[in-house]
Amino acid sequence: DTVFEPASTMKTLYHVHAMKQVANGLPLTRTMVEKPAACGLPGPLQSLELTLREMMENSDNMSTLAISNRFGLSNIEGTAGALGMSATRLNFTIGCSGPSPENELTLRDLARLHQEVANGYLGAQRATFYELMAESLSFPSWGTDDLGARIDSQALFLGLPANVRDAFKAELHIAYKPGGVSYNGTYYFAEGGWVSVPW
Repeated sequence: DTVFEPASTMKTLYHVHAMKQVANGLPLTRTMVEKPAACGLPGPLQSLELTLREMMENSDNMSTLAISNRFGLSNIEGTAGALGMSATRLNFTIGCSGPSPENELTLRDLARLHQEVANGYLGAQRATFYELMAESLSFPSWGTDDLGARIDSQALFLGLPANVRDAFKAELHIAYKPGGVSYNGTYYFAEGGWVSVPW
């Protein structure tokens, strides 16, 4: 329940809002959005699908700004309310300012977002929601841990055959969004996501 500045991990909320519109009938590949060249400057049109992928996989701030311009920060924050994310606040526009005042998120709220998606909030768009996010057994460059290497190490320790280890890895699914920003001498870092573990 601790409120923290989530940096780009907050983009998960933008993503779920946009994908809810897709679940409600907005065409993912044919809907065009304007990606600003900078805050307040016009830019080229590109598909909603590409914009979401750039936002979630590359953490592109101008793609994030395109999403907030297209759907509106108040509507995105309304989705947080609909999901029961009672401590979540969008206090600045990613791509234009911040983090002052800081955006606000809790681990409980982020878990609630992912739980609602896993339980059907996006209907048939659930798999696409995950596919457009970062998906890898290797975590971002500022981390030292590699999930694939850990699995290899544990499989070796347990004496599991390579084919069993590889089958486990093939069925393990992960989708996450890291975030990090330095502002006024403070570095904010967060990472949150969803994992499906075979058993």
